[in-house]
Amino acid sequence: MKLTGAQILIKMIKAEGIDTIFGYPGGAVIDIYDALAKQDGLHHILVRHEQGAVHAADGYASVVFTGQVPTTLIGNDAFQEVDIVGITRPCTKHNYLVKDVTKLASIIKEAFHLARSGRPGPVLVDLPKDIQNARIDFKEPEEISLKSYKPNYKPNKKQLKKVVDLIGKAKRPVIFTGGGVILSQASADLTRLAKMADIPVTASLMGLGAFPGSDPLWLGMLGMHGQYEYWPL
Repeated sequence: MKLTGAQILIKMIKAEGIDTIFGYPGGAVIDIYDALAKQDGLHHILVRHEQGAVHAADGYASVVFTGQVPTTLIGNDAFQEVDIVGITRPCTKHNYLVKDVTKLASIIKEAFHLARSGRPGPVLVDLPKDIQNARIDFKEPEEISLKSYKPNYKPNKKQLKKVVDLIGKAKRPVIFTGGGVILSQASADLTRLAKMADIPVTASLMGLGAFPGSDPLWLGMLGMHGQYEYWPL
């Protein structure tokens, strides 16, 4: 079955169990919107700004698909050309510039795998206009296996023992929690540890909500936008 790159994108998004996407139409992605209009089952929410789309999508799946000028124009300062791969490299877990439509399906599958596994994070896939329009025989990609990416989900028990020893020796310990506690659904464990050891808790911006803000052990958030807190000696 021959499909365009835009149709392959829609098919792979649906195959990953995504039922809602957020977007903002424009010339570089108009072919994706043409494919969206001809399908059922994938709900599109129109935003008023690209940044709004990213913030909204962050609550669903951290994979961003962007439109790009045709591959033959990349690097020529073409109209609406943006080095989005370079721009987002510091703030994404990984990103791709698709140059071969035959690799599109496997790249999308790999992008979702990276975004959801290990330490979850945003992944960006940049789609040149000619890749969106290219038509090939679609073939379901095989299961993802990356030799250089093998997330470890089990803690080092020897390191855990060192942590326990250090906490026991500390005179005024403080728990500084981040977004990882929320991602790993460990808020209840954190709360139990803090209360059992009577250790005050603070958090980064991404860690807010991991510990009850009404608890006497809560110090508030640190940093420039944090709050002053008195803690008795």
